Amino acid sequence: DIPEEVLETCGAAECGLVVEVNSTSTKPTQKLVWTLVGSYIGVGLLAIIIVSVFLDNIDANQTSVFRENREPFCHTFLATFRLLKDWRLLTLIPLTMYSGFEQSFLSGEYTKDSKPDKLFTNTITLYGVLFPREKEAAFANYRMWESLGFVIAFAYSTFLCLEYKIYILIAVLVLTIITYPIVEYHEYKHPTEPIEESTYQNTKDIIETKSNSIISQTQL
Repeated sequence: DIPEEVLETCGAAECGLVVEVNSTSTKPTQKLVWTLVGSYIGVGLLAIIIVSVFLDNIDANQTSVFRENREPFCHTFLATFRLLKDWRLLTLIPLTMYSGFEQSFLSGEYTKDSKPDKLFTNTITLYGVLFPREKEAAFANYRMWESLGFVIAFAYSTFLCLEYKIYILIAVLVLTIITYPIVEYHEYKHPTEPIEESTYQNTKDIIETKSNSIISQTQL
C-alpha cells in the first residue's frame, strides 16, 4: 500500500521521489528471455538478407561522379553554422528544440506518470523544403538543435519538479507557436524554388552523347 502523503506527490507534483512498494510481479523465465532475444536477432538478420538480395546496386558511374563533386568535411561543417545567417532557420530553432524537449518529456516523465499516446512530427521535411540547395547543412542544424533540446531537458530532469518541467515545455511551445507561422506565411507568399531533378548527369549518358557526336561528325 502507498501512504496518503506519498500519493499527494504523484502526477504534476512529482519531484523525483522514489517510492518502494511491495510488488507481486515475477521475473520472466530465462527461456522466455532467450526467446525474445533470439526473435529480435532473427528479425535483424532477416532484414539484412532482404536488403542484400533485393536492394538495387548503386551505379558505379554515378558513385564516382558524386565522389568527385563531394565537398570536404570542413566545408560541410562550416556550412552548418553559416546557414544560421538565414532568418528562416533561426525561426525554426524553437520548433526543432521543442521536438527534443518533447521527446525527453515523453520518454522520461510522461511514461512514468501516465499512459502516453502516439505523437508524430514531420519537422525534418520542412527543412528539406525550405533549404533544397543546402540540405546537408539544414539537416545537420535540425539534428543539432533537436539534440540540444533533448540534452537540456534530460539535464534538468533530475532536480526539477514535474510541475516546472511542464511550465518549461509550455514556454517553448508558446515560442514555437509565435515563430513557426512566420516561416509558414513567408513560404506561402514566396515559395522556395526546388532544385533541378538531375543534379548529376550520368557518366554513361555523357559518353553516349560524345560518341554520337563523333559518329555524326565522321559521317559528315
